[in-house]
Amino acid sequence: MKLLTQQIHSLLMINSNGLDLSNLINLLEVNEEEVNSSISELTAYLKDSGTALLQSEQKIQIVAKTDILPAGIQNKLQTEQLSATLLEVLTIIAYHQPITQLEIESMRGIGSEQTIKGLLERDLIESKQKKVDGISLPHYSTTHAFLAHLGITSLDELPQVTKNEGTHEN
Repeated sequence: MKLLTQQIHSLLMINSNGLDLSNLINLLEVNEEEVNSSISELTAYLKDSGTALLQSEQKIQIVAKTDILPAGIQNKLQTEQLSATLLEVLTIIAYHQPITQLEIESMRGIGSEQTIKGLLERDLIESKQKKVDGISLPHYSTTHAFLAHLGITSLDELPQVTKNEGTHEN
């Protein structure tokens, strides 16, 4: 393994919340192509380990591969810290992002302000202002921390859901 790859590996282990690509480039005083080459090498190196390289847009993080654990442990890890209500709203956001609070509440049939606040505090979702019909509204999307919490590297790894599966029908 190249020295640069080892340095990136070390920095990512020290910074458990991950680093921005630009931070790696500045810290190591290298160009983006060199970092990307080392990231590819590190990804291959970690392939057969209990960890994986999680990369979303510009952020890179080393995460545990929870999918290799027995199902009972996986379920316990995923739900241990999140209540059923938090999981419900998080699931809605994950599959319908970006989504407004009103849209979430319409799907659930109940207020969601405190639940959204709890997910924002846990950094599992983020809020971005988006103009709709001339009105600026917060739209919620999942974060890098959400992917790490589930032990996945992309939203494409979420189970596929049919159109009305899991939604409330009146």
